[in-house]
Amino acid sequence: MARMKPYDELEFVDDFVFCKVMRREEICKKVIELILGVKIKSIRTFDSQHAIELTANGKGVRLDVIVDDDEGTIYNIEMQTSPENEYGKRSRYYQGMIDLETMSRGCEYSELRKCYVIFLCLTDPFRKYRAVYTFENRCVEDLSIRLKDEAYKVVVNPFGRTEGCSEELKSFLGYLRKKTISDTFTQMLDDEVKNVRAHEEWRAEYMLMGIKLREAEEKAKKEGLAEGLAEGRAEGHAEGMTESKTETAKRLAQMGLTIDQIAKAVDASKEDVQEWITMPLR
Repeated sequence: MARMKPYDELEFVDDFVFCKVMRREEICKKVIELILGVKIKSIRTFDSQHAIELTANGKGVRLDVIVDDDEGTIYNIEMQTSPENEYGKRSRYYQGMIDLETMSRGCEYSELRKCYVIFLCLTDPFRKYRAVYTFENRCVEDLSIRLKDEAYKVVVNPFGRTEGCSEELKSFLGYLRKKTISDTFTQMLDDEVKNVRAHEEWRAEYMLMGIKLREAEEKAKKEGLAEGLAEGRAEGHAEGMTESKTETAKRLAQMGLTIDQIAKAVDASKEDVQEWITMPLR
């Protein structure tokens, strides 16, 4: 199991703190405004570690932060600290699940709400050195023709070139990159991180998560080894390990742990964890 950071060393880019800091409406709204270059009047609803499971046996998803504004636009914001190459399909799946959850039975397609899926990364997944990559659906034969489905995907890379970025966005990217405090907003972010670290209930919550992760890891190892030995061959051991990891992942998800945390605990990919947590417990 990957060692959990000491609570006093957690930063904004760590998933636990990120979700807590973004609970503050002023910060959440400002982050969205800086990345998209828009103005938001107010955040109407906020949720973190939001689980969407539309069917009992279907593949579900757990979103870091999801909010909507006063005009009904939905924003899903994900902190991505590890390298990944599946942003396209992952964002497509997230957006589809959000649409299905928010679309009322019998409503018209025209009622689908504008939606942004935003990834805050600590690497450049496309290696084109852009600070912000924004994607929308267009006609391949004529790029001037937009599909106008109001479904957007945005990937933020704090190590990219910042030409054309606002000064506030440059400061925010610097904070993501090196925790550099260079303006009023980055100072507010850093102060809120300190407030989270000083919050005793959240400290206890984080410590309990660490205990549960260690217990789950030990349980997964014991169950996997036992089933593997019972089969008496390497295939049986592998199958036993997978089955125990599935059960452990499901229980950790019910405790409210994030996909990243569960993946580290059971030593599996986030894609496998996403699939496992939708399976019923034995």
